[in-house]
Amino acid sequence: MIAIPNDTIDIPSIMNAAYPASTASAVSLNKLVDATQDFTTNGVFVGMIVQNHTEPVKAIVTAIDSATTISLSANIFEAIGESYSIYTDSTTNCVFYVGVSGDVAFVTSGGDTSIMTAASVGWHPVNIKKILSTGTTATNLLAGW
Repeated sequence: MIAIPNDTIDIPSIMNAAYPASTASAVSLNKLVDATQDFTTNGVFVGMIVQNHTEPVKAIVTAIDSATTISLSANIFEAIGESYSIYTDSTTNCVFYVGVSGDVAFVTSGGDTSIMTAASVGWHPVNIKKILSTGTTATNLLAGW
């Protein structure tokens, strides 16, 4: 899974995907609109993690507005057709892969904040729950379990 750096949102747990990948059908500020879904009857709730796979960026569900619209903590959908998944919770323990070398700032599974300076390309067996955007210069990051 793509590991999107974010200072406040943990890496989502792929084992707890609430929805299969779908696409946004309209664009609205700080909203996810998908005319093909029914968020109210299919169990979406406040606090879930929405990950836009097209950009890639992520946000937290802050309200269920209607069957086809949910409010988000950030404006992460800027075009119709952007792909997304919704996850029920965050991971507590994963390793990460660096595709393009650079610094990686992260929060460990134990809650400690650290930085790996000049992380090389490849898998790094450090148990983490979040990659921070502040201090991270490495790109093409993945999370693995």
